[in-house]
Amino acid sequence: MALKKAVFADIGVFEPLEGDPLEGIVDAVYHYDSPDAATLAQRCRDASIVVWGWGNITNEIIDSSPNIEMIVYIGVGAAGQIDVKYANSKGIIVTNTPHYGDLAVAEHGIALMFASARKLVQADRSMHKGKWESFAGTELRGSTMGIVGLGGVGVVLADIGNALGMRVICNTRRPSPERARKHKVEFVELDELMSTSDHIQLAQALNDATQGMIGERELELMKKGAQLINVARGELVDQKALLKGLKEGRIAGYATDVFEVEPVKNDPLLDLDNVISSPHIAYDTPGAKKNLLDIAVDNVRAYVSGQPQNIYEVP
Repeated sequence: MALKKAVFADIGVFEPLEGDPLEGIVDAVYHYDSPDAATLAQRCRDASIVVWGWGNITNEIIDSSPNIEMIVYIGVGAAGQIDVKYANSKGIIVTNTPHYGDLAVAEHGIALMFASARKLVQADRSMHKGKWESFAGTELRGSTMGIVGLGGVGVVLADIGNALGMRVICNTRRPSPERARKHKVEFVELDELMSTSDHIQLAQALNDATQGMIGERELELMKKGAQLINVARGELVDQKALLKGLKEGRIAGYATDVFEVEPVKNDPLLDLDNVISSPHIAYDTPGAKKNLLDIAVDNVRAYVSGQPQNIYEVP
């Protein structure tokens, strides 16, 4: 019997795999590049399994690819780049690669928090201009870190926050006394988190229910001097309200690795001195990227064996 065709459609940021880890399991084709939309569609056309991470798998691509049975998203927030409900309606399983970069992403969030608290980026910019200025920062020990979302990244953030001597509070869909004790956090409603945190870490998955969850009302609750840090998805935050709050000084600072539209082109956030940014690189460590491909390969292997894993559930 012929093997199913599996296409790794756009894995240009990864080091080539050693050999073919799916040899004898599927007929795998590996594309180590970042194709345009037309090329991505062409690669999917006769595949049974598609593994992808950066382009959008549109409904049109799904409709023009009658053989697709499973789509593997190399990442966590699959809903941002594929209509999962539509794929499911066509009998297609969508999987992701959870926990691949919990440590890498959380550490990046902590780096942004340190940079925000001590105004390191502003000081560096000033020094490069030949200036010698004072930039008063704040200490983290004894301050409050509020985490929105207690998944894998949120758990690591909580561990580090506790180690730094911070008070750690959290808003999650699944609060429980057991989780609170295990991770040494205090579960609170979102309004309380927004109004009492000194450093707010967004670690929430993006879906229909969470898109725009940090809106004008939530931003106005932030205490004076508080910092908002985002290593999740730009779409979690109402960008117009955020820009307005930053310009007016009601929000002290925004440190982000993610944007509503990527790659960024003429985003007005980048014109503000109280914004620290990085180009969606929180995941980008050798260990995390190896985990991404390893889990994606395991997802393919599990599906072919009749025991699909890491199925993306739409909330």
